[in-house]
Amino acid sequence: MAVRPLPLQLLPYLWRAWWRKQEKRSAWQGANTGIVILLAVFGLIGVLTSSAFAFKNLRADNPDTGLVLLEFCLNSVLMGWLFIPIMVGSTTAEGRGLQPVRLGQYPLSLGNLLSVGMLGHLVQPAYWILMVSSLCVLAPLSVAPNPAMGLAAGVLYIFFAGWLAWSVEIFGGALFSSRRGREVMMLIMSIVLVPALLIVNGDFKVTEGAITFTFSDHTWLLLSADATTGLFAQMRILSPAVWVSGAASGKGAFPGLALLALALASSISLASLSLRRVMLHPPSSLSGGKGALRTIGQMRGLPTVLGPLVIKELRYLTRTLDHLMGVGMGVAALVWVFVKPDHLPFVLPLAAVNIVINEAAIPLNNFGLDGAGADRYRLLPMTGQQAVLTKNLAYFALVGIHLVPVVLAGLLKGAWWLTLAIILGTAAVTLVTAAGGNMVSISSPARRAFYNFDSKEQAGGSLALFLAMLVWLAPTIVYFGLVWLGMWAVALGMLVLLGGAWLIYRAWLKRAGRAFNDSAETMRERLGKD
Repeated sequence: MAVRPLPLQLLPYLWRAWWRKQEKRSAWQGANTGIVILLAVFGLIGVLTSSAFAFKNLRADNPDTGLVLLEFCLNSVLMGWLFIPIMVGSTTAEGRGLQPVRLGQYPLSLGNLLSVGMLGHLVQPAYWILMVSSLCVLAPLSVAPNPAMGLAAGVLYIFFAGWLAWSVEIFGGALFSSRRGREVMMLIMSIVLVPALLIVNGDFKVTEGAITFTFSDHTWLLLSADATTGLFAQMRILSPAVWVSGAASGKGAFPGLALLALALASSISLASLSLRRVMLHPPSSLSGGKGALRTIGQMRGLPTVLGPLVIKELRYLTRTLDHLMGVGMGVAALVWVFVKPDHLPFVLPLAAVNIVINEAAIPLNNFGLDGAGADRYRLLPMTGQQAVLTKNLAYFALVGIHLVPVVLAGLLKGAWWLTLAIILGTAAVTLVTAAGGNMVSISSPARRAFYNFDSKEQAGGSLALFLAMLVWLAPTIVYFGLVWLGMWAVALGMLVLLGGAWLIYRAWLKRAGRAFNDSAETMRERLGKD
């Protein structure tokens, strides 16, 4: 009797563990799992349609159009492998390397760890859809001018996409599992921002079908009218999809296969090195080591019972990737306004909206970072209302921190009334969102993860997330309804909204305090699930 490899022997246990986890924490009732699967289905429909048209054109001896459609399918599959698993990893808090640390408790070799980790991902429905999409692109290759080389390149491409997604996820775990790694990531983003600013400050023109880019009296040809020359045409040869289409057309088949094999080997090497790094230096949330004891001081202007807890909560919130994203949005808006001053009237409001929406998981999931320890608030000499208030104050402070670059840009550019309207409108939205989010956090709490985005499952489900975004409808109506009178009228309208939001928040805060006292045991049980 043949002995199956160890990863295949563990596959049934990985299958049962994942599905039991979904059932235990009722993840199907949350927004993330369902939305990710829905997005994957929409992507599958797009790939199926494009693949069918590519098959039809290649079968009808129209190789140019067929190969272009084939490249579109291949690029779509690669984007799916990169982004959908990232969404699954973020929303289920597998943690970009946290799961391999758990697997490291078993006597497995590095190769077995890689294989078991990938199989553990492939039991999820989102990956099933990705695999079906990947197989769909092989159909057009079977009728290409050089089907043998095309199918060989296509298979290599699918393996490359899968391994690249897995290596990026593990590399993210190695990078985001420490504060220094996140600082390096912010530095990389800052460096990437420089060429982005050059692009924003330049001018794009389309002249007789040719696309050009002008910056500081220098002009570059991006794409000629016949799409054969230009920077875009030169960069196109770096796309793995072009290597597959080249092999399928019979032009440069062996170089394309060699490049795909090299890309696959590089992805496997990156995954191995990243996994080794995660195993040797596990994320702090799972390492079990004791960090240095840090004192928690008092925040001026707040009662003694509230100040230390607000500071503690701020420390928690700044250890999530939502915080880094908020900082990046604010800085990007500041730089954008100084590069393109004419864009100020819509860049600053849009930045404020994006910052608050980016942090929607915070007011909708107040106790997610506390986990089962949320019930310890009952041991403190404070009421349930005060416990909820500490969460809200930390959320308001974080939004205020992220809005500093936006406000600074408005003040330096002399847009006083617009800046005031943004502050008042954002304050109104955060108050209303916190009012409803308090009840959602208590009735449907969910665990969150440090060094990660969002939560394991979005507390309250998709309806709560939709309603949190719908709150922006009121300031939008005020803005467009009063802007014709002047920005002073918009600011006055936002002030009225803020007054109404304050009354709503005060009333619902008392209700949330009573609900917290009544639901502490239920919250502990829900937040204790893993």
